[in-house]
Amino acid sequence: MVPIITGMPWLTYVLLAIVLVMLVGGLLALHSSMRTAALEDAPRISAHACTFTSFLLTLCMVTVASFLANNSSNWFPSPSQPARQPCGLAIPDYRDDTDDAALNATAQYFDTWQKRWIWVDLSMVQLPEVEKKQWEYTQSCVNIFTYDIVTTTWARKCSEWCQKHFGNFVWNEACAFGLVTNENPKPMNVLRACQKASFCTNHFTLSSDSVTKICILIALLAFCSGFAAYRLNENQSTPKFSSAAEPGKLKLAPFVEIPGVSRKTEIIFDVLKMTSEMMLDVFSDFAAGLMYFSHGQIFLGFYMFMVLASAHSMDLLGTKGFAQLCWSLEHAVPNAALIRRKSVEVAESSAGLICIALFFLRVPAHDQNDQPLLSQMDLVVYSITLITSLTGIYSGAEASIQGHLLSLNPDMELDMDKRYEKFKEKSVPITMFALGALCSRVSVSLTIALVIEASSAPFATAMHIGNAGCLVSLAVACAITLMTVVLMRYFRPDLRLSLNDIVVVLSNNFGFVSLAFASCFAAGFLKEMRDEGDWDNLPWHDVDTSDKVWNKS
Repeated sequence: MVPIITGMPWLTYVLLAIVLVMLVGGLLALHSSMRTAALEDAPRISAHACTFTSFLLTLCMVTVASFLANNSSNWFPSPSQPARQPCGLAIPDYRDDTDDAALNATAQYFDTWQKRWIWVDLSMVQLPEVEKKQWEYTQSCVNIFTYDIVTTTWARKCSEWCQKHFGNFVWNEACAFGLVTNENPKPMNVLRACQKASFCTNHFTLSSDSVTKICILIALLAFCSGFAAYRLNENQSTPKFSSAAEPGKLKLAPFVEIPGVSRKTEIIFDVLKMTSEMMLDVFSDFAAGLMYFSHGQIFLGFYMFMVLASAHSMDLLGTKGFAQLCWSLEHAVPNAALIRRKSVEVAESSAGLICIALFFLRVPAHDQNDQPLLSQMDLVVYSITLITSLTGIYSGAEASIQGHLLSLNPDMELDMDKRYEKFKEKSVPITMFALGALCSRVSVSLTIALVIEASSAPFATAMHIGNAGCLVSLAVACAITLMTVVLMRYFRPDLRLSLNDIVVVLSNNFGFVSLAFASCFAAGFLKEMRDEGDWDNLPWHDVDTSDKVWNKS
């Protein structure tokens, strides 16, 4: 998100104005609805409130990202600005040309308060000037930057050191990521380590055990609220399932089925499996985001919550989803809306897989002193997140085809006999599509994680997001949305499509083409790595990277 909105300082104020208008208008509308609505309107009000909250949360996070990318340097200027440079960077003036430090013409930060040069890079290689104590640093910040994780001891020591030398300047993202164009565009890794330490010390102090308990409570409350919403909504249609007693098969895995049960038992088993998947999904989504924050992974946590709010803008906590699950369990018929909700998890789980893969690639199990950096609870939570990301891609791909079949045959939403036969007829293509989607999404997600990890440039400085391939993908998503709306109006002229329905269709299409977006981003990043000389850091560095090969691609 940061590379896309960089260079637009006015965007922050526009987004902030929209957020404030939405907040005031939403609260007034909610207050009016609560005063005049009857009890039977409670499900509708709760659904609109959930949608409003999700959109507002997403806008707030985008606004924060815009502020950090465009305006943080105005709010958090450097207290040291030699040669009138915005970030206070300068090249040390060594009088003795024979000094080993003179060989390193690297711009560093000069602290006018302490009259000392500060080590900006924080790389593992010990430079001569660092070893000779000519440049000041703290090993705690070096450890945070090296291992990309924050421990309690490191956070406290690094935060105190950063407050002494930088103050609020640590939140200057333009200087931290080298986005200042009128100065030596050098990333100040020390500021990024200070951000992690200050965030975990002063703003987010939850332990891993506390995060786990909170997220278990969130999942249980979401289920209870869904059950309550289901009980309040009594005017629900009853599906037809006259062939419920006929023989069926339990699907345990792709192409692994156990006969000897009725169709009703098979459907109930599938719904129970969906219930457990959804409980784990709600738990892992929130737990992963909070765990990233507790370990100093600010961008990963921020990204996870923004993906979650965007993907489930209609049902952030899963209340409506659990209500549909209760209806499905009672009638032994998977709710059509629940199937469509599951289809969104293809893009959401792919994004989560990139985050968890990047985390495991960056954070080792132990530090140089053989001390564990992750507790057993951390490993359990992250393992659950990894599993739910993989299962979410597969089950989401299955649900996307099933939802498409339901859209083409609206009568199958309540006629389970027709639906069962149609899904049975298409079971092999659906399974093959889901397996193909799983393999492609996993390969692209791992490629992006490996590329970001191997690149020496910070992710926020990647400015090639809007390349031609991404623009084509965006055009394809819009074209598919337009075709879908036209066809729906043609075949069902009595159907009323609201703006919200069109937005949902567009977001679903974005989920389908998100793989193309990711592939284009990976291709652009790989080309940049080849040009910058970082290709040897990749596992496949022996692949031919000549201009002839790249031009063909």
